[in-house]
Amino acid sequence: MTLFTFSLKSLAGRRRRFFFLGLAVSFGFFVMTVSTGLTEGLLKTVREKGAFYFSGNVNITCISRNTNDTTMDAQLLRDAVREALGPASVFLRSIYYGIDAQLFFGGATVRQRRVIGIDWSDEKSGEGALNIVSGAFPEGGDRRAVLISETAAKRLGVRVGDELMLLVTGPHGRNTANFVLRGIFKDSSIFGYAAYVSRTALNDTLSLPSDYATDFGVTLGGGRNNDAEAEKIRAALAKRARVFSVAHTRAELSDLSGGSWQGKRYMVCTLDAHLSDIKQVLDAITSICYALLAAFLAVVLIGIVSTYRVVVYQRSAEIGMMRAIGMSKARAMAVFIEEAGALTAVSAFVGLIAGEIVLFAISLLDFPPSLDMFLKRGHLAWAIDPGVMLGIFAIVCASTLLAAWIPARKAAGITPMDAMRAED
Repeated sequence: MTLFTFSLKSLAGRRRRFFFLGLAVSFGFFVMTVSTGLTEGLLKTVREKGAFYFSGNVNITCISRNTNDTTMDAQLLRDAVREALGPASVFLRSIYYGIDAQLFFGGATVRQRRVIGIDWSDEKSGEGALNIVSGAFPEGGDRRAVLISETAAKRLGVRVGDELMLLVTGPHGRNTANFVLRGIFKDSSIFGYAAYVSRTALNDTLSLPSDYATDFGVTLGGGRNNDAEAEKIRAALAKRARVFSVAHTRAELSDLSGGSWQGKRYMVCTLDAHLSDIKQVLDAITSICYALLAAFLAVVLIGIVSTYRVVVYQRSAEIGMMRAIGMSKARAMAVFIEEAGALTAVSAFVGLIAGEIVLFAISLLDFPPSLDMFLKRGHLAWAIDPGVMLGIFAIVCASTLLAAWIPARKAAGITPMDAMRAED
């Protein structure tokens, strides 16, 4: 019989003795799974919505001084991104930031924080970031389509299929255009006060060239570092045009556009530059969550150490028997350490599965609209970060093994005769 097999049989034979220790590890891992799953899910949801609202995980704009030329060379930008990242998802947008943007219907009016002109076919993958509760995401080429938030729809009293009038101010004065409401999305957060229309239709309304764009967006897959990828794009773009340093925060975004420079330059921004204010809230939520987890983990580990000290002490006679039949001190210690490792692995797995079941149940619940910024289609999303969970498992496993090693080493150092005199 191998030492590991012996350890497993010993653990199974004393399952009642180890039940509460295993329960403590499982419960600890369960709480940590639920907490980290919800936190990571909230962060992921906000970033997905932010990436759609602020034109990608990395966003490129064109700024000019003492010149009216703000035309973006789309092919130049595509070439730079391809050199930096290889094949990547990119798109163009024409965004109207004027404070006078208004929608009209039947004598009612509502202002919009911004009007975003997009190419429906290029951004079909971003449909999931909008919680469309009525209608559907427009098909490519639909120049008359408009998407508005549920809040705006209620104020106007409109339904899908109704015709709305959009008022904006172009270079030659105020202009209006009629659009057909194709979809209503549910979002009352800062991402909700915007209307989405066809980019070419918005350009025509503003009397701008049909291919005009204010933003060039780059969508990055999960797990990619926005800051690092933005630096790569900036380096590739600098070979082709004048470009600012990468803006990582809102303060940098403002500072870089100042100064005494002249002409036209490109600016590369990360998503965090647009989410600076929200990021402070997200960082606070993350810090509080992991601080509570650290405290809870400390309590669980103290309980494990205390329990294992008692367990090993009660098995002093068993250690003496092992030593008496010729087992070395190191192998006697290894039995207890391998028992602890197997117990931790099984208990952690049970806690992980239980946590995922609870997270799935929570994701089925409906939450109030006030939490829209953190919701995906009206529900809380959850996400398990393998790196975080492996880190927690490593800490729990190392602590449990240490908890078993310290008393086992002390007990194994006792002579076989003295150990066998102890009561089991």
